[in-house]
Amino acid sequence: MGESKAHSSVLAGCRRFLRPIARFLLRTGVGYREFNEVVKSVFVEVASEEYGLRGRPTNISRVAVMTGLTRKEVRRIREEGISQAGSSGLKRSPANQVLNYWHTDSDFQDDAGLPVDLPFEGGEVCFMNLARRYGGDVPPIALLKELKRGRAVVELKNGKLRAIARFFEPVEVDSQFVSVVSFSMQALASTIDHNSKHAGSPNKYLQRFVSNSRIRLDAIDDFRSIAEDGAEKLLDRLDRWLAQQEVAPNFPAEESSPRVGIGIYYFQLEEPTDLD
Repeated sequence: MGESKAHSSVLAGCRRFLRPIARFLLRTGVGYREFNEVVKSVFVEVASEEYGLRGRPTNISRVAVMTGLTRKEVRRIREEGISQAGSSGLKRSPANQVLNYWHTDSDFQDDAGLPVDLPFEGGEVCFMNLARRYGGDVPPIALLKELKRGRAVVELKNGKLRAIARFFEPVEVDSQFVSVVSFSMQALASTIDHNSKHAGSPNKYLQRFVSNSRIRLDAIDDFRSIAEDGAEKLLDRLDRWLAQQEVAPNFPAEESSPRVGIGIYYFQLEEPTDLD
């Protein structure tokens, strides 16, 4: 069965905007299986909350039809609690699986319950057996290389391997930075979603950008400087205006507003876009 042109365009767009997200996730040690669990739980959450009839949650069968998930999977996610389903850890990446069981499986712990130093191979208690037991179909040597790259495992002078981290996180990420990133992406995606429902309507939110792929290379730094200076001045003026409109902390909740704001960001894309 063929797809409509609009459907194909949406999927192609998803592929493009997911690339930088995939880079960010891989850099921070989040694999596809973990991300997939989050995506499934969000699909169930949105379908359940926003597509019910007469104010009631959407029934399981309709959620299954809308999301493409099985009724069994929808029921599992609902029973686990949607907010927990994507963070349950049931489907960790192979690297995190190996680290987790290195710390929790008594076969690979010492008498104090700590992960024992392992030879790569030889005998029952070795890294190769640990990886084969918990690393899925990923070759043990590939898992070891990735764990070393992420500074979760080191090789000692005697050739044994030591787990020095509880979780596989290739780069250290500040939690405050993650909060800012998630808020920025949530805000932009929310505006895009709103505007897709109000195309051609005066209720559309501001969503503008300027870009050019034919400027001189020596002008890029100048543009970035001009953009940052202009953005800082605009944001400062808008922030002061918003502060003047604030209500007292004890203001009745039902009379308060949703969070409103404006975001400005510089971009420099090396990959092809629809505008090229």
